[in-house]
Amino acid sequence: MCDLIVIFILLYVVGDIIVAFGKLSDALLMEHTRRTSYEEKLLALNTQLEQKVEQRTEKINQKNIELIKINQDLADTQQQLVQSEKMASVGQLAAGVAHEINNPVGFVTSNLATLEDYMEDYSQASILVQRVIDDNGTITEEITAHFKKADFDYLNENSESLLSESIAGLKRVTEIVKNLKQFSHVDSLDTQPCDINECIKTAINMANNDLKYQCQIKTKLAELPTIEANMGKLIQVFTNLLINSGHAITNDGIIYVATKKNKHSINIEFVDNGKGIPPDIVDKIFDPFFTTKPVGEGKGLGLSICYDIIQEHEGEITVKSTEGKGTVFAITLPL
Repeated sequence: MCDLIVIFILLYVVGDIIVAFGKLSDALLMEHTRRTSYEEKLLALNTQLEQKVEQRTEKINQKNIELIKINQDLADTQQQLVQSEKMASVGQLAAGVAHEINNPVGFVTSNLATLEDYMEDYSQASILVQRVIDDNGTITEEITAHFKKADFDYLNENSESLLSESIAGLKRVTEIVKNLKQFSHVDSLDTQPCDINECIKTAINMANNDLKYQCQIKTKLAELPTIEANMGKLIQVFTNLLINSGHAITNDGIIYVATKKNKHSINIEFVDNGKGIPPDIVDKIFDPFFTTKPVGEGKGLGLSICYDIIQEHEGEITVKSTEGKGTVFAITLPL
């Protein structure tokens, strides 16, 4: 009897276990089905995400290509503006440069015409002397008269002076042309060891043709080491600053240009005693297209381009001005 009871209990327990295993199996099956569904959905989402990432990446690549083209266009435009401003400055200086070239060319031409007359006297003298030599004769009265008339002592002395002046004049023309070529050189990306003082002297030679009738330019140039820089661009900066200072001087004035070497940099100052800049616009003068000149006389790019060029050289340009007293432009270039 006890055995039957035990058997029934065992059967009951086994039944419960079987039922429990059945329920657990159903639960596991449902969980597996749910997990499989989630995995399928996750896979589908991953596929969609990858497609969206690919589409977004493609759009980003297209935008990058467009940005590269825009940046290139901007760089080209900036280069054109720099060249345009440079050529505008050359045009502004052209009259003075032409006048400066005409002076030595004029006296060289005059000297050569005088030397041509001298050569006629020498040519005639050589013919007469050759005639005497051919005849094995003595100096004739004709030769004596020619030498007295021509005054060969004067011709010899004056010829040396004329040749010396002409050579100096042609050297002056060569120097002007060299300065103009350096100023307007198109290779705007090239850098080379650069002597800042020589750049300033070239800029003064360029601007002096435009400014010498309205102001003096005085310099105090310290001994400086060479730096790696773009000579043409720096000459353009210095020339623009000199011309701007000259335009600010209404009566006879002075522009001082000074250089100084510090531990890690070179300092350059352009100081004028002109009319100065009003306080309300002094912070705007480096802005592109900002100008105080009448319409048609300036595009407002000169100082903006100067600022960009100094930035390209990892330097700094600042301005201080007192209205009615003058302006100081200070440039710092790293060694």
